[in-house]
Amino acid sequence: MGSGAPTLRKSLIIYLAFILTARLGSPIPTNFTIDDEYGDSVSGLQPIYQPSWNYGPQCPGCAIQPEKDKTFDQTWHDTTIHPGDQPHNVTLMFNGTAIWVYCIIPNSQKHITTFVSLTLELDGDYVGAFSHQSDDYMSYNVTVYSNTSMENREHTLVMTLQNDVDASVALFDWAQYTYDTEPEVISSSTFSISSTSSSTYSESSTRTYEPNTSRVMSFFTSSSIPALTSSKSSKSPTGAIAGGIVGGISVLVLGLLAFFYMHHYCGGGAIRSRTMSETTPRRRGLLERQLAISVEPFFGFPTTHQPVHSIVTPMPKEVAISSWSAPQET
Repeated sequence: MGSGAPTLRKSLIIYLAFILTARLGSPIPTNFTIDDEYGDSVSGLQPIYQPSWNYGPQCPGCAIQPEKDKTFDQTWHDTTIHPGDQPHNVTLMFNGTAIWVYCIIPNSQKHITTFVSLTLELDGDYVGAFSHQSDDYMSYNVTVYSNTSMENREHTLVMTLQNDVDASVALFDWAQYTYDTEPEVISSSTFSISSTSSSTYSESSTRTYEPNTSRVMSFFTSSSIPALTSSKSSKSPTGAIAGGIVGGISVLVLGLLAFFYMHHYCGGGAIRSRTMSETTPRRRGLLERQLAISVEPFFGFPTTHQPVHSIVTPMPKEVAISSWSAPQET
């Protein structure tokens, strides 16, 4: 029993360490930013403005002048569209599972377009619209679009100004997206993970963006972004498979530990009980033989030459009666 307990504790420690390592090694979603001027904080990929927008900090003639210190990275891009003009939009390309787009909403000014009317398309599909009638306050970091349920792959988001009725204005500041570092399984029949990486981002066949390494974070590089080129039907999340594997291993290990515990402790206890029951008749016979003999108790003080009696055995009742006789009359 003494050697079994440390072994069980050691097994439990090893099992807990395995679970902790698996948990710490699991992928953690991370947020990155896309600035209107500096672009993606990881790849350096910049937004695409069509046609060219005004770069706010270097546009002293622009009617709307936000406070630079209240903007993200102290930059913004703005444009105004009137009925009949060609479309004005900004395109963001990113790889992630969620995105938030932030704009500056201008305050009301006379003879200046401050009405905001936007539509948004994600991967070619219409996903929402935003409109705002100006008031007395200029607002910063206003979320004009958010989506937190996208597939973990490359996406293209297009924000377009609307001019079908009135003129509208847009001041784009920045965006934030969530990148899940978890790769995806390519085949459902084999547990293989895509490791192909890409370090360039292409807008079209004639324009290629190279990563801006000066702005790449030390713990994440553009070359570590997995290329997700397989079809949607053949993909399945690695997290679900890994979770199932870890859960199965956990159940198996706990079952083995429980079996070991029951076998070692409960089985050992049964053996000891059986051994004691088998030796009980022999000990009972020995006690019966001892009871048939009168034992004088020891009342003296113990010395180094005398044994110390810790148990006094009483004289049997029948022996005591047979040794007593009534006094004789004279």
